[in-house]
Amino acid sequence: MARVPQQPYEPPHRRHRRDAQPVIKPEGKFKRPYKISITTDRSPDKVTSINEEDMKPILPEMVYIPPA
Repeated sequence: MARVPQQPYEPPHRRHRRDAQPVIKPEGKFKRPYKISITTDRSPDKVTSINEEDMKPILPEMVYIPPA
């Protein structure tokens, strides 16, 4: 037979209560005052060039070993 609980049912407690209130966003669409243009330089010269910073050794006494 099933056991009958002694106390009334209580839902499990949440771990944390929210500190912040939900953000209410205004209606309509946000319009930017200017147009965004993302440009990257992917020219062959920039892509295949050797970075001089990567050629420097981490410690001055270390010898530079070029990649295979």
